[in-house]
Amino acid sequence: MKTASPKDGALAKQAMIGLFQRACDDTRKNKIRVITIGYTLQPAYADYLRNCASSDSDFHAGVDTTEIEALYRDIAKEINDAREQFRLVY
Repeated sequence: MKTASPKDGALAKQAMIGLFQRACDDTRKNKIRVITIGYTLQPAYADYLRNCASSDSDFHAGVDTTEIEALYRDIAKEINDAREQFRLVY
């Protein structure tokens, strides 16, 4: 049996990054808002999340445990408000 080499790991990482970027692109093309949250990130990964988010305000990095609860609460409120607006229109 062949053992994995560092090159194999690098290729796998690149493949996963490509799949992630494609999922982000496809989601935004379908007019779905993408909100990204980075709890603890290396700078390179922050760039991937920033590029995936629908806007700068939809990218959140370096969020700590005290901020994350408030952030999720704010996102939930936005979703509920949008749902209520949709219900009133239709």
